[in-house]
This record gives sequence, C-alpha cells and structure tokens, in this order.
Amino acid sequence: LGQVQEQDPEKRWNETLAHLARAIPVCDIEKKSGPRAVALLGPTGAGKTTTLAKLAARHIREHGREGLVLVTTDRFRVAAAGQLQALGKLLGVPVHVVGEKQRLATVLDELIRPRLVLIDTAGLTASDPNGVTQLRELAECPHHIEKYLVISAVSQAQVMKSNYHYYKMPGLSGCMITKVDEACTLGQALELSIQEHLPVACYTDGQNVARDYHPASGHALVARAVALARQMKEQAPLMAGLAG
Repeated sequence: LGQVQEQDPEKRWNETLAHLARAIPVCDIEKKSGPRAVALLGPTGAGKTTTLAKLAARHIREHGREGLVLVTTDRFRVAAAGQLQALGKLLGVPVHVVGEKQRLATVLDELIRPRLVLIDTAGLTASDPNGVTQLRELAECPHHIEKYLVISAVSQAQVMKSNYHYYKMPGLSGCMITKVDEACTLGQALELSIQEHLPVACYTDGQNVARDYHPASGHALVARAVALARQMKEQAPLMAGLAG
C-alpha cells in the first residue's frame, strides 16, 4: 500500500492489485528444456497424483509419449502404486515403482533416455519415520530433481505453513496450488508464496485433465483471488439466510 500513488479510489484499487501481482513469484515449469525429473511433494489429499496426470497429459500433447516416464515412491498406502499404474496404462507410458528394498536413484539410473520423469511421492506426516526417509532420499539423490510442493487451496493457513516447513527439507523449486474451484479464498496460498519466496508454477481448478490446469502468472492469480472474494461476498446474504 505504501507504493500506491493514485488518489482516485478505483485507480488505487487497481494499482494495489498490480503491485500484489508483481509480488507473487512464479516460474514456468514447461519452458525448461533437456531431460528432467520432476517430483511432486505434499500431504495426502493435496492433489499430487491428479496434478501429475495433468502434467503428463500436457507433455504428451506437446511432445508425444516417447521419453515420458512415471515413477512412484509411494509404497506405503494401499493401492497407491496401482493408481499410478492405471494412469500409465491409460496414457500409454511406462510406470516404475520404487520398491521397499530399492532406492530412487537406482530406478532413475535404469531408465533409458528419459525426456521427462514425473515422480509421485507418498503424503507422509512429520510423525511418520518413513516420511523423513523419503525426504532424505530425495535430498541425497545424485540425479537433479525439481521438487514442487502441492498446496491445496482449501487448507488452513497454519496447515499450509506446517506442510511447507516439513517438505522444504530436500529443497523446493516451487509450488503448485490445487483445488482452487473448491476454495473460498486464495489469500493463504498466495501469502505463503510471497513470504517464503516460493514460486508458483501452476494452479488447478477441477478434475478435468485437459482443461483444469493453468500455468501461473501473478496477474491471473490475483484476478482469480479477487473473483473468489466477490463470489463469497455475493453469497454471504444467502448463507446468512440459510443459517437463520
């Protein structure tokens, strides 16, 4: 607000939004070239596997299936590997499961000329010793892996911050904001991004793999946040009537 120079209320509002948009760090996950490995981190239910499916589908549309590989380190949840294998079969790409006695580095070593490796991880909590093991394995892997924290927009601010401090251990390249269509506000997610200098790579707002994925930009995120705020303001009298 200290940077806003305009005196007219409407112009002051627009200038404030423009400053906010420039304050949000973003990164373009799709313009990076060369062989890459991308891991999605975050708690159970954040939308990691669905977001991974969207990234895979976009890659296939732009570059084809050749060189695309899916990997899961989630050997802890029942049917977690089966879920990714079903996705791989649907997309027509290979899937590798990091077994209990394997290491991620070994699996990556065995891949032949991968163009893009998308890694789905287990959503383990800080109280689970397997979670620390998984994060340490990602941190110590000799292969360069871009790591993105998947943030559900419906989470409480304190939960987001707690997840960030837990999952930042192996080093984060940025974040992905999911479930925007279910959220009442984007304030908490954008605040975390700005305060922690955590670039936003994309946001998602639905289950449709082809349609509900959006590369991040500061202006698009602010516009969506304002639209959500207006929507909630319009719904407030209705909700109050229902409560009464």
